[in-house]
Amino acid sequence: MRHRNGKRTTEGSTRVRRIGNCLDVRLAALLVLTVVLTVGLIVFVPLCPSTARPSADSIGLAEARSADASGPTISAINPSQGTWGQSLDITITGTRLKGATAVTINGVSVNSFTVRGSTGIKASISVGSASVPGTKDVSVTTPGGSATLTGGFTVLEIPPTLTSVSPNHGNPGQALDLTIGGSRLGGATAVTISGIAVDSFTVSSDSQITARVTVDSGASRGSRDVSVTTPGGAATLANGFAVVQESLAPASSLPPTISSVSPNQGTWGQTLDVTIAGTYFTGATSVTISGITVNSFTVRSDTQVTANIYIPSVTPGLKNVRVYTGGGTAVLNTSFTVVAPPPVIGSVSPSEAAQGQTLEVAIAGAYFTGATAVTITGTAVNSLTVHNDTQITVSITIGSVAGPGSKDVSVTTAGGTVTFANGFAVVEEAVTRGDPEALTSIRLAPRFASYDPSDLLVIKTWFIAWPNA
Repeated sequence: MRHRNGKRTTEGSTRVRRIGNCLDVRLAALLVLTVVLTVGLIVFVPLCPSTARPSADSIGLAEARSADASGPTISAINPSQGTWGQSLDITITGTRLKGATAVTINGVSVNSFTVRGSTGIKASISVGSASVPGTKDVSVTTPGGSATLTGGFTVLEIPPTLTSVSPNHGNPGQALDLTIGGSRLGGATAVTISGIAVDSFTVSSDSQITARVTVDSGASRGSRDVSVTTPGGAATLANGFAVVQESLAPASSLPPTISSVSPNQGTWGQTLDVTIAGTYFTGATSVTISGITVNSFTVRSDTQVTANIYIPSVTPGLKNVRVYTGGGTAVLNTSFTVVAPPPVIGSVSPSEAAQGQTLEVAIAGAYFTGATAVTITGTAVNSLTVHNDTQITVSITIGSVAGPGSKDVSVTTAGGTVTFANGFAVVEEAVTRGDPEALTSIRLAPRFASYDPSDLLVIKTWFIAWPNA
């Protein structure tokens, strides 16, 4: 500033618009530059905040950065459960879900999904039968990060089904074993029969349960519902069991006796009902037959018991039958016979060999357990090995003079002898191995009356072959 004629003047001054105690930012730069150049001083000027509005692009970038800083969240899944084999649509609710790139549920297939704004996703899922029942975590991935709702979805097992109960009736005061048939019975936690005590039960497979029950001596006649509970739910077979007659006489304290068993024989793999006759069977608690599975039994009267049995591949022969009661045990020795079925031959491999050859032959079929002999016509069977019920291996030697052609193969077991006609073939030796230089004589096949030595063809690999006659 300079003073001229007593007046203060400003050279090169620029009129600046003040806003309160600060300067308009649009004029600040020019003012500072003018002062610095004129006076040589560094001037600090308070500036007003910019009044310029940010662009749309800058707003979008800021929002994106804000979204990146805060990832998605999941608050709910609806529906939140499904059963094996089910396909359904679920809605995932949360925040900042827009732009989601993946949706996953442990052990559940997510077929497709649609993002419905920043707060919702619709997903189509399938619950396979291999999915382990229980809670599953649900996850969503977006450019801003990932969110997981722990235990957000639950896979439920399909409830069991019941189809049969055997036997389906009993008498008051009777204890018996029931076989309950159905599906998805694995992991059963309870078996109940209306008004009847279930003493114990065993889950034999996914389709069968065996239950030991006692019918109260005062139980009234009539049908009862049978129920099974599993982790997947409960199933009830209405009127699946019945109390069929008035109470039998009190269990006898006298020891039981067995007089006969009918039928008195059966074969492997067979299921049949056996009637046991005798005395003092009332209150019988168990029936056994050596090596045979007794599925269930029913006390028909004081003199008769009926047992349902299954015959596995046990040693054939005579078996003992026993009935247990409160008065003791009755035994009828050698009263039931297990008859092995005759063997069956399905194939022989290899199915042919040459004269003079020793080799192993595998015979496939059924019911080979306990095989005692194998024969192949015209050959010597050196040894046999029964690997299992369906395979035998034999070592055989074919004589050098064995007649060529088809041979029968036979296998003998306790169940009988079976023959596989033309199951093996002996072929003529087509090639003689040896050193042509050392060859002094040649045995001719019967079809040759004479030969010309010039007809011999010495093969480079030391084989000697004959031309066709």
